[in-house]
Amino acid sequence: MKIHEKIKALLEKKGWKLKRLHREIQESFEEDSIGYRTLLRTIHGQTKLRESTLFQIASALEMRTEDIRGNTD
Repeated sequence: MKIHEKIKALLEKKGWKLKRLHREIQESFEEDSIGYRTLLRTIHGQTKLRESTLFQIASALEMRTEDIRGNTD
């Protein structure tokens, strides 16, 4: 499983849409949050996942980056 597929699966498990994930990231990181389009491209595997992006996603999902990265290609 690729990391973007795992992130999608985690969102589905929580019942979240991409918009909800972005809202959570914005609330936590305010003006330093990643943009919606960056998040969209990341979730669809259209861009290389940066460590800072993964950190923001993991924080919003209340997980550690290692837990998301684990068992992925």
